[in-house]
Amino acid sequence: MVQQALNLSNCDRLRQAPSPQVAASLAAVFSRNTLDTLSLDGCRLDPIMLSSMAQCSGLRHLSLVGCASLHDAPLRAVLDACDRLQYLGLGGAALTWHEGRVLPGSTAVKHVRELALYRRTNLTDSVSGSIWCC
Repeated sequence: MVQQALNLSNCDRLRQAPSPQVAASLAAVFSRNTLDTLSLDGCRLDPIMLSSMAQCSGLRHLSLVGCASLHDAPLRAVLDACDRLQYLGLGGAALTWHEGRVLPGSTAVKHVRELALYRRTNLTDSVSGSIWCC
């Protein structure tokens, strides 16, 4: 199977809530499970996209920096499904997920070689220690 990369970072059509057609198209791409790299920095992710992203179990590089509408449970589901991740980029000061509830114990984080957390005010020594102890 040929692995592919998809970079839609800061895509104008995804900066606001995506149309149902765009969300469905991306969900179809995710469900094929052929992506090796996925970058959606600065995009607004809807529930359909997030749930279908969990089907991308072959991802090795995932970047969701500054993604709006990203909450604890959907993010954790994606990370638990992506057990081959080597790079994970997350962050943004105004986001609604909390690293202390999402990252510790996640299947993906156990295998990540590079974790990039940007503009996270909740990151403490106890949280960062628990990420690597899981």
